[in-house]
Amino acid sequence: MPMYGFRDLADKTKRYYKYSVDELKGLIISILVLAFIVSFKEWGYGDNFNAIVGLKNLFIAIILITITILIHDGAQRISALHSGFRIEYKMWWYGLLIGLILVFISKGNIWFLAPGGILFHHMATHRLGFFRYGVNIRSVGLITLIGPIANIIFATLIKVSQVNLHLFSVDNIILNKIFLINWVFAVWNLLPIPPLDGVKVFQFSRLTYVALFGFIAGYVALIKFLGVYSYIIALAVAAVVWFAYYIGFERKVI
Repeated sequence: MPMYGFRDLADKTKRYYKYSVDELKGLIISILVLAFIVSFKEWGYGDNFNAIVGLKNLFIAIILITITILIHDGAQRISALHSGFRIEYKMWWYGLLIGLILVFISKGNIWFLAPGGILFHHMATHRLGFFRYGVNIRSVGLITLIGPIANIIFATLIKVSQVNLHLFSVDNIILNKIFLINWVFAVWNLLPIPPLDGVKVFQFSRLTYVALFGFIAGYVALIKFLGVYSYIIALAVAAVVWFAYYIGFERKVI
């Protein structure tokens, strides 16, 4: 695959990065619904409803969700432009509805943050020279995967700044919340259900998909049961899961 320079990417970003009116409408609705979901339990103190407190927490949630979605979508958008594609955000009404139903049923304990997916548009002029000219599973899978990974990396930087660098308190409510939002957003969007990212990643490579979920499961288990934030151990878990899946299943179907 050709590697174009920064100037080429900067030019394509300047010309094609912008959102259409329909995309902006979908993003705004998605942000508002997800912000309501993550702030559902924060409309007051305990069982006492307080509109002022609720609106304040909703506003904070809107900011945090906006950052999360823009990191996710922005990483995919830039990666797609680099590879000669333009992506389009499509809101998923069913996903938003499922999120609202689950948050009411669970009284705010379940955050289903899967607002939509992306469509790929082939930019013929900018795909010249690429292997397998046109839209293909490999390119789509890799570009799509960038979104959840960007959320995980962002969450990593937050936690490193708290735990390792001690730049912020580990009890910082805002940072802990955006750390959690980015992880939850990445995990839900990796479900292999159209139009979410996971289905494209799964189609591209089952082994990559299994290893990624092994990594996520390992990382979450370390935090929950040991209180340890370690990507190195999580990568080791991912390697074990990858190997077990390859030996137990993938090798037999190749």
